[in-house]
Amino acid sequence: MTEPQIWTALGILAAALTGMIAVATQLMMRTIAAQFDGFGGMFAVRVEALRTEMIAGFEKVHLRFEAVDRQFEAVDRRFEHMDERLDGMDKRLDGMEKRLDGMDKRLDGMEKRLDRVELRLDGLDGDVRTLMARTMPLEATRARGADGGPVGPGIGDAT
Repeated sequence: MTEPQIWTALGILAAALTGMIAVATQLMMRTIAAQFDGFGGMFAVRVEALRTEMIAGFEKVHLRFEAVDRQFEAVDRRFEHMDERLDGMDKRLDGMEKRLDGMDKRLDGMEKRLDRVELRLDGLDGDVRTLMARTMPLEATRARGADGGPVGPGIGDAT
């Protein structure tokens, strides 16, 4: 190992080995970087595609929500219209109730008056029979039946 040629050969081999290691390392670094760049680009493309798809999906959902919102507004308008109609009907029914209450009071008054008229007619019927008995005693006894009551229809009898 004392020969300068051996040392020169060893130096050349060491330089070649170091150069090859440096070149291999550089190539490996470039390959790894290219792979990461390719993966990153591919990942970026996929993320961008996913982003675009999500935006499109959200747009569809947004459109559906707008359609549902319009339908709810239409239903709300219909309910407001029905509420107005029911308020009108309520006012009309209140008026009808007041009119019916008035009619009920009037009918109660008429019933009381008819009851008084009936009492007067009953009294008048008795008075007429008494007068008949006094003025025409013979006919009054003939007109009575075996039980003492009238035979035919008399005044005040409803037939």
